Formats: sequence, structure tokens, C-alpha cells
Amino acid sequence: MKTQILVIDDDCKILKMLETILARKNFLVTTCKSGQEGLQKIMEHEWDIILSDLSLSEIDGMELFLKAKEVLPFVPFIFMTGYGNVQQAVACLKEGAFDYLTKPFGRESILKVLDKALEYLEQRMDKKKLKEKKETFFENIVGKSEKMQELFRLVSKIAPTNATVLIQGESGTGKELIAKAIHNLSIRKNEPFIAINCGVLSENLLENELFGHVKGAFTGALQYKKGLFEEADHGTLFLDEVADIPPAVQTKLLRVLQEKEFKPLGSNETIKVNVRMIAASNINLQQAVLEKKFREDLYYRLAVIPIFVPPLRDRKEDIFDLVYFFIRKYSKENGKNIDSIHPFALDKLAKHSWKGNVRELENTIERAVALASTNIITEDLLWKGMDILDFECKEEMQQKDSLKMIIQRDTKKAIFQALKMTKGNRSKAARMLGISRASFYQKLKEYKDVP
Repeated sequence: MKTQILVIDDDCKILKMLETILARKNFLVTTCKSGQEGLQKIMEHEWDIILSDLSLSEIDGMELFLKAKEVLPFVPFIFMTGYGNVQQAVACLKEGAFDYLTKPFGRESILKVLDKALEYLEQRMDKKKLKEKKETFFENIVGKSEKMQELFRLVSKIAPTNATVLIQGESGTGKELIAKAIHNLSIRKNEPFIAINCGVLSENLLENELFGHVKGAFTGALQYKKGLFEEADHGTLFLDEVADIPPAVQTKLLRVLQEKEFKPLGSNETIKVNVRMIAASNINLQQAVLEKKFREDLYYRLAVIPIFVPPLRDRKEDIFDLVYFFIRKYSKENGKNIDSIHPFALDKLAKHSWKGNVRELENTIERAVALASTNIITEDLLWKGMDILDFECKEEMQQKDSLKMIIQRDTKKAIFQALKMTKGNRSKAARMLGISRASFYQKLKEYKDVP
């Protein structure tokens, strides 16, 4: 697409000269003989570059520029002026004009200043595309608070690199969403993004998932199975709940990070991989290192770039936007037309402690949307049906039961009720209770009599 240039000057010889020079360089040129005519053209059309004489009839060049700036604020405006008007041209630069040329000027001078203008336009276009790209990749991460904006800036800065990232934050803060944003803003965006929750698998299963196996590696290994490192080659592997990785697997993981290679189970052959690793933990890994629960050398390999995702209680100014984001999301998913929330309900949400962070808030809004019979979320819908989680500690303590027994009994009851309400769907039951799937499965192991 040709660059469109508007040239304004009351000297017909200047107009003819510029039209000839610019047309030969494949620019699309429109000329005007007066400031008034030029202003009309500015109002009617979007130009890429504007060239104007500073001393014009009918309307002054500075006045023309200021009016143009109102409708085309980012279009490079270049003044042409006689030697005596240089000070006035400099004043125009201070007001935001792009550059000026002193008459008489030659072909090389005009082309040089136009090259600068084109470079500026190209940079602006790149920044605009990058801004749109960032908005796309952060669209599911709601956060106008300074803490979240600072996080977005850090993610944008480190995403294009190949550095290993460690994301830390409480459960439910959105660590996997941050990991996906890093991947999507990186050069690996068109390659696989593979996530695994290390906290829900036994040592043998986790090792098998990560590194794969060859045929005959163990009983039941009937064929070759690719591990996630091989699946994620040239892409990103996201290791969630990395603190739960058993020591033997930590050792193998360290080798992959150091050597960029591994051996599938039962194989003597080494496989080279090019994988960016992003790890996440809801506990303080530095503390785990001090307690000898996590390898120090592995920690430093993972934490090349540490990122902390703040809990919702530290960014409560984001609750309003999060609430409406989830209302729109679940209203659409459930075919409802809910478009607002009662002020009392919103106030109650703002004052809540949100120990489960954004995940808990999302579950609360999803449940309220499902239960709503009108187009507004009211206060009574927020925790409706969640009385199964009330522990009635005072009454039970009077009966001299131990606090541990009360918690165990009522937790079992809550799990049983949640499974019953979701018809045995464990993922939905975990979401209903506002806990992670890993925690839910751990509770199921503890309470074996729960169906």
C-alpha cells in the first residue's frame, strides 16, 4: 500500500517540484494551494505524512498544524519554511511537529526527512501490533492494579527470552495463566505448550510422564511412549506444584536443565531436546531448600527469573473487574442474560478474605450465575448451598469432640455432598469446594470410605 502524503504550499513551483520527486519514489501525493484547502483535506482523509509551508494564506501554518493534531495526532507533520522563520519552526517542534525543512531545499533533504518519518510510522505500527498482541494474551488475566500491571510488564520483558522461569504464589492466583502468557508472547508461541501437575502423580508415574519409556521397560510397556519433554520439544513445558517432585525425579530434572537431554525409561539412548521450562509452586521453594526438601542446585536452575503472583487480598481493587469478567463468562456459558450484581453483594465480595484467591472468586460467581433466576446477582446467591462447609465448632466443642475429629468429619461430609451434587464428577466437586484437584484427590486418599 502506497504512503499517502499531503503537501500544502501557496507556491505552485514548490508543489510541482515535490509532486515530481515524491511520485518517482512511489508515494501517493495530493497537493493543496492554500491552508484552508489543506485543512479541508485533513478533515476529509487520513494521511500518512503531511508537508506544509509555515507561511500560508488564509490560515497560519501553526494554526493548521494544531487543528491537524486534533484529528490526526500521530501523523508526522513536517514544516517547510524560509530562513527567517526558523525560530517559528522550532516553536512548532516544541508543540509536537515532526521536523522542518529550510527553503530552498534539495531532493536529498526532502527524502532524508521522509525516511525518518517512515521509520517513525513503522515503529508506531510495531508498537501498536505488540500492544494488541499483549492485550490478546493478557485478556484472560484481569488486573488493573499496580501489582498486576507490574507483573504484566515483567512478563512482557522476559517472555521473548529462553530463560527458565519460576512462578510462585498461593493456590488459585492464576500461575498457569501467567505461564501461558509467557509462552504466547515468546518465539515458541507456535510450538506446544504442555502442562503437568507434579503434585498428583506418584514418583514412577511422574517419571514415566516426563521422560516416557521404550517397549519392554517394565511390565505392561507394550510400545514406545513419548515423554512430555519430547512432546514439548521446541515449545514450553509447564511444571505445576514443582515442590512435590520426589528427590529421584528432581535429579533427572536437573540433568535435563543442565544438559538439554534425557533417557526414556528402559533406554540407553539419549534424546536431545530444546524446551523452555516454566515451573510453579504454591509454597516458598527457598524455604523448602533450607528444610532439605528441595535440591538447592535445582532451585537455582529453575529460578533464573523468579515471578511472584500476588494474592487477591493484596489487590482488592481488581475484584470489581474480576466479578464482571466472570459474570459475562458464565452467563454466556449457561445461556443466561445476567448483566449486573447488587451493590450489597459486590460489597460483600470486596470484604471477603478470599483465601482461595481468584479461583475461589470464580467458583463463587459461577455458582451464583447457575443459581440466579433473574438478570442480577443478589447477595443471597453468593454462598448459597455452601452451608455444608460450616463447621459449627462451638456446638461440637461442647460435646467434647476434638477439633481434629470435627474437621475430619465435616470435611468428609463436604466431600460426600459435593460428589453427590456433581454426580461423582471429581473435578467439578473440587471446584465447588474451592480447592485444587490435587488437594481434593489427597483428601479422597485420606477418607477411603468416601465414594
